[in-house]
Amino acid sequence: MSGPSNRYSDLHALLGRRRLDQDVVEELEHHFDRLVEGYLKDGLDPEQARTAALERFGDFEQARADTTAVDRKSHRWLELSETVMDAWRGIRLAARGLRRRPEFSVFAVLTLTVALGAFAALFSVLERLVISPLPYDDADRLVWLDSPVPGVGPDAAWGLSQAGYFDLAENTSSLESLGGFSVGAANMTSDAGPARVRTAAVTASLVSALRLRPVEGRLIGEADDVPGGPAVVMLDHGFWQSRFGGDPNAVGTTIEVNGATFEVVGILERGHGLPDISVDLWQPLQLDPTARPVNAHWLSAAGRLADGVPIDRARAEVDQRTAGFIERFPTAYSTRFVEESGFRTRLTPLKAQVLGGIGRTIWILFAASGLLLLIALANITNLYLVRTEARRRDFSVRTALGASRRHLTWHCLTETVLLSTVAGLLALPVAHAGISLLQATAPPGLPRLGELAIGPAVVAFTLIVSLGIGLSLGLVPLAYSLLGERAGFDGGGGPRATVSRRRQGVRRVMLAGQMALALVLLSGGGLMLRSMNELRSTEPGFETEGVLLLEAFVPWSSYGGYEEVGQFYREFLDRVSALPGVVSAGATTRMPIVDVGSCAAVFVEDRPAETQDAPPCLPVALATPGFFESLDIPIEGMAPGWAEMTDGSGPAVVTRALADRLWPGESAVGKGIRGNGPETPFYRVVGVARDFRSEGLDRPPIEAVFFPMYPIEGAPLWSPPNAMRIAVRSSGDPAALTPAIRAVLRELDPDVPLANVRPFEAAVNASPSVSRTSFSLLLLGIAAALALGLSTIGMYGVVSQLVVERSREIAVRLALGARLREVIAMVVGQSMRVALVGVAIGVIGALAGTRALRAALFQIQPTDPLTYVLASGTLLGTVAAATFLAARRATRVDPVETLRSD
Repeated sequence: MSGPSNRYSDLHALLGRRRLDQDVVEELEHHFDRLVEGYLKDGLDPEQARTAALERFGDFEQARADTTAVDRKSHRWLELSETVMDAWRGIRLAARGLRRRPEFSVFAVLTLTVALGAFAALFSVLERLVISPLPYDDADRLVWLDSPVPGVGPDAAWGLSQAGYFDLAENTSSLESLGGFSVGAANMTSDAGPARVRTAAVTASLVSALRLRPVEGRLIGEADDVPGGPAVVMLDHGFWQSRFGGDPNAVGTTIEVNGATFEVVGILERGHGLPDISVDLWQPLQLDPTARPVNAHWLSAAGRLADGVPIDRARAEVDQRTAGFIERFPTAYSTRFVEESGFRTRLTPLKAQVLGGIGRTIWILFAASGLLLLIALANITNLYLVRTEARRRDFSVRTALGASRRHLTWHCLTETVLLSTVAGLLALPVAHAGISLLQATAPPGLPRLGELAIGPAVVAFTLIVSLGIGLSLGLVPLAYSLLGERAGFDGGGGPRATVSRRRQGVRRVMLAGQMALALVLLSGGGLMLRSMNELRSTEPGFETEGVLLLEAFVPWSSYGGYEEVGQFYREFLDRVSALPGVVSAGATTRMPIVDVGSCAAVFVEDRPAETQDAPPCLPVALATPGFFESLDIPIEGMAPGWAEMTDGSGPAVVTRALADRLWPGESAVGKGIRGNGPETPFYRVVGVARDFRSEGLDRPPIEAVFFPMYPIEGAPLWSPPNAMRIAVRSSGDPAALTPAIRAVLRELDPDVPLANVRPFEAAVNASPSVSRTSFSLLLLGIAAALALGLSTIGMYGVVSQLVVERSREIAVRLALGARLREVIAMVVGQSMRVALVGVAIGVIGALAGTRALRAALFQIQPTDPLTYVLASGTLLGTVAAATFLAARRATRVDPVETLRSD
């Protein structure tokens, strides 16, 4: 028997370098001697003949070098062609061997394909979202600045104030540039009708910090970013393609946004934009550096570190500047505020800000896919060991015909590498489908989701992993042989030879490992499932069923004051409330679950002056009549109607949590409260709303103030609420109301678009607290289900083979009078002992591994005993059923025939 290594050795011995050089010398000497003989025949004496031959022949050494080079090149091509042919013959032989046992080949390929596909899909997510840099030039130098306030809440973080932004931008040498921005939405009017577009007001320094580039026109510059500067916009590349058809003549045209006219000056290059924020239109922010400093942290900020400056140095300088805010901006920052809120300015890498907490989740999911791949590998290895047992006679014949251990190793490696390579190639479309599933089910906050793809790095990684799996499988028989096992390449033994204790022990160890890994995944999925159940069973404090959410934005150019805005929403809500099937309708600037994160300073009447220096920063909103009724939130006291909102009394509603905090042991009704300073007059609390959760189902009930639509004289309410979210409660299907509501809005003002129409239940399901848990649960659940299936199939296959190998023993037991059920119980008992060991190891591993899920769990501990009991019971029950079926099927033998054939 021959193989590539053998033929290569023979060829090298036949045409080695020394022999090749010797052949060249002999050939050249032969030609030289022929020339000398010719000259001798012409009558020259030997010396003259040799001299003439040398002159004609030329430089002997050069001729030898040239000829040797040509021969060596031919030798290399011959060697390569022989190697390729041998490899091809080996692949064909391996393919024939795999075709002869299709049940093993198909199962192995499918198992590896699924596991490798999941692994490749999660690696694609990890590579793109966590490993790859952000799509900016020198992205590692980009940083994010915000203002943590742990005194407000454990995770509370504000943006920068306007005064703080200018101070840091102008006086921090560690930063090459610092830019600010604010995102929002606006109405854009065109021939196609009104549309709601996403906007970003940005400083020119942000454009510079991110090093944005235009594909057409120019960028927003410093001349645009001044108070009262020109009304210009840049278009996002995707918005330019979808809205303007990619027409380069869009630059220089004008568009109408919120009733004002803007000139389009540029189109951003594809892939350029804000960090993980989708925007259609970019406008200059046009901040006034001379404005009075106030403690309003509404400005998002990103910067670029100066060349060679480490981030720790920049943090130290930012901390130093922030510590001086009390002295430089006394009207905005007090010592009491800084001490009680813990206010500071935080500087973090921009990539860390974009990823947030999702990076840990991705690593957990990638580790879960790795465990699934290990389970698949253990499964196939066990089956391959079974197959190797069945091929002992084949190996014996090959050995008798002259095949060495090296030849057999090469054959097995070719076979397993071929199998794993096919699985690796098939895994790529499976990974693509997995990525599509991720994109369809991922929560809205998952960053850079649209960038996921099966790129060269993913393809290379998948094929390398599959090659490694193939090599490791192919070396299994060699390892057995080196251990002195007859299941290896040493041959011998018939098909019914007794299986050694060592081989049985190896299989049991691998089965126990499978059980352990499967239990880790089942436990993780179980914890997420229980956490999701706890989350969904949490009462939000308001009713979402039958409620339709929508948004209407009235342009400032047409609705510039409180009277105009209030009149529009009053008429709109009255008309919607009169529609058939509508129970109530109301609007607010802060809808629970949908709008989260912002707060404003709130002052309370009749409090000592020193406490007014550090007013609480609370969520505040404006609300119309009908809002609390639409969400079915009971009110102690009264819910103000339009008459109370317009009579100048300033009725306000606070939540129960806030009332208990500000006026413990007292009635909140009649108390004075306001924002925008501690001066009189104050708004009057007329009602206390039942506690409800607004920041998320996993957060405590909110402390909030709901002010009326109209301000009272001397106590402004920031600005008219041009953008409000509307809740419409229906007695039937809320989605069926959409056409009628749209018609009402069109009659009232055709230039006001209806946006973000959806049932409230869908909004709750899309909230970060629910959607991210659902996302993690889905992926971990898929991995756990696959792990359970693979472990069950693996146990079934191995038990079946073990029973076949012990057929003589079983026949003897049956011949001696043992009952079939006793034999089955013996086999099942032995297998379940292995499974129990695996489960015990798995519990220990799960207790250690599932701690990484702590941040993703809600009211469930990573050590929750019920989860481990259920996961262990599910795994053991499934494996017991598979083992029983395998043992029952395999023990249906005729003991007489078995003993006779033996």
